Parts: sequence; structure tokens; C-alpha cells
Amino acid sequence: MIQRKVKLAFAFPLIVVLGVLLSASVSAQALSFTSATTVTINSNNYSISSGSAATSMIVGALTLEVVVPASSTFTLTSSDRYRLNNDQNISQQCSVSQNSLSVTGPLTIIITPDATSLCALASSGGGGGGGGGGPVTDTTAPTGTSVSVNNGAAKTTTVAVTLTLGATGASDVLLSNDSNFTGAVWIVYGTSKSWMLSSSNGVKTVYAKFRDNAGNVSAVISDTITLDPTASTSETAAQTTTTTPSTTTTTPSTTTSVTLKPLPYASPKTNDEMRANLAVLLENLAALQAQVAAPQGSGSVSAPASAKPASGKYSKALTVGSKGDDVTALQEFLKSQGTDIYPEGLVTGYYGGLTKAAVGRFQMKQGIVTSVSDPGYGYVGPKTRAKLNSLLGL
Repeated sequence: MIQRKVKLAFAFPLIVVLGVLLSASVSAQALSFTSATTVTINSNNYSISSGSAATSMIVGALTLEVVVPASSTFTLTSSDRYRLNNDQNISQQCSVSQNSLSVTGPLTIIITPDATSLCALASSGGGGGGGGGGPVTDTTAPTGTSVSVNNGAAKTTTVAVTLTLGATGASDVLLSNDSNFTGAVWIVYGTSKSWMLSSSNGVKTVYAKFRDNAGNVSAVISDTITLDPTASTSETAAQTTTTTPSTTTTTPSTTTSVTLKPLPYASPKTNDEMRANLAVLLENLAALQAQVAAPQGSGSVSAPASAKPASGKYSKALTVGSKGDDVTALQEFLKSQGTDIYPEGLVTGYYGGLTKAAVGRFQMKQGIVTSVSDPGYGYVGPKTRAKLNSLLGL
């Protein structure tokens, strides 16, 4: 057996020398993976599936070399959907949530993951007809890209904002508070994302770029907003644009309130008219009571019973590679928080890249982390567990 996480990074030219030493020590016995095992290659995590077997395995800085014995299989998965290029030209199984490579022995294979490119989903187009020639390579980056902070508001009083995104052909988006995208990670594209600005007051810029399934990346775009705790309501209001054939007018949007029904009789004279007015008044009263009783975004959240762990509360650390009932409950909770937190809404019991991104968005919304570069981003540690238990009343 080997440890559950293998993380080796060698600087060339020491890779070959140290790789041989590693091979000599690991090859002494066959490797049998009785549970999912995480390996780190070029600072990215990949999962070796439970049930995989190998005679030897060398984890290099950029590659994974595996000797698979006869009558055995070895499966490597990227929950981030990174390409798993290999010297045996074995096909990869790409889905919306992961990319995997399965090898059947006896075979020696060198896998070179490419974290700059996502696997391409199979097209659903029909065949038929002539044509000939090889497949057409997609080299067109997403188009029509846009990003807006708080719907174009001039100012914000808090670091928690909402980004409105737009892009044609995008599958992922990279967001950052700096133009170098330091520490940023690709997340699944959606038209609305919760975001946390940096904490100091002043003009803030949010940068974005978009990627498609073929790995093509758009140019960087950005939008600005001023962080000012003393800003007025009109300054923080979202901006809507109305276009006419001759002019364009920009006006602040307003908050929608309960619409009360007018009384059917201004001066009721009969019992029936008074009863009709009373019915409308009671209906209006119910609407107002419902508005007052509506959740205000603090104290607790709405979530299904399945979002609560079987143990009664969240007490275990959860991260990429974790699996089981606690992960299932976590995914149920994230799904219940809406598409801005977990747009995919997958409940699989396995903590992959999509779950990590959803946890990160939840953490940023709750103020647990301030950016994707924070060490705890996407990791369910003590602070995140305490917030989950508090919101669920556990």
C-alpha cells in the first residue's frame, strides 16, 4: 500500500535520477488501491480510482508513469476535466464533471496531464453523408464576453458583490481581483456569480476571462466599482439602460415591494360590497405579513432534511477526494442554495472539482474567505463546518 496522497515535484534534470530511485522502492511489491488515492502532478490533484492496480508507479513533476500488470486496470481521473495526454494514445472519457483514463494491462504508460486545456465533450451532431477529411479543430475562443459588478452600480458598501457574466460558447470562467489572476482557479461558467472584493476602500476592478470545452481562452475583460461604506442608496443602486431610437437613458433601478390590490368599492353601501372590500383587505394583509416574515439573509437558510449529516452535524474535514454520506449531505445543502452557489447541482457523494468550486462560492458569500487564493478556499474546515451547522441549526 502507499499513502493516500502522493505529492512529488522534481526539478529537471533530477526527475530521471529520483524517478529511478522511486521506481526501485515502489516496484518491490504490486500496488493495490483499495480506495481512491490522490496524486499531485504539476500542483494539480488527480484521483486514482479504487480497484486500480500497478506493478510500479513514478510520479514526476509533469508526468505519471505506470506499469499495469496483466488482467488489471488502472484509472486516473481529473475532477477539473483536464486533458490526460498519454504516449499510448488511449482514449479519455470526458463528461461534464470529470475526465478519466482507464488502462488495461499488461501495459506501461506515461500520462502527461495538461491543466491548460479541458477535455472536449462529445458532440451530439448526426452523421451521414459524404464528407471525408479529419475532424475540424475548434480554435475559436468564446465571444460576446462581458462582466458587470452589481449590475453596473457606481458604488458598494460591502465587499460581497454579484457579478453578471456573459459569453457565447464558454464552459468555464476565471475571475480575479488582480490582472495577473494570482491564485485564481477555473470555475464552471454561469451568468451570475457571487464574488468578494478586496477589503480596502476605493476603486475595485474585477477581471474575467472565459474558456470553452476545446481549451480556447478569451481576452481579459474587467469592470470597476467603488467600495465605500458611506455610499448612499442611489449610488449603490443597480443601473438599467433604456434604449430608444434617438436616446439612451440610464436610471437607477428600484426595489420591488408588495403590490396591494385596490378596494373594489370606494363607498360601500350594501353588505355584499362591504364583504367584498373586507376580502381584499384580508388578502392585502396576508401579503404584507408574508413580506415581513420572509427570510432576511441571516441566522438560518432554507435547506432540505437531506442536507443534514446522518451524524447530526458537520464534524469532519472535507476536501477534494472525500466521499461518503457527509459529502452527499454537503452537496444537497449547496444545491439548495441556488445556481449562483452550485449551478451543476450534482449529488454524487464524491468531493470533486465542482463541489470544491461550490464550497468556495459559499465561503465567499458568507465571508469565510475573501478570495480564491485564500488557503481555506474550497475546503470544509472548522470555520466552514461551524457556519454550516449554524445555518442549519445543528
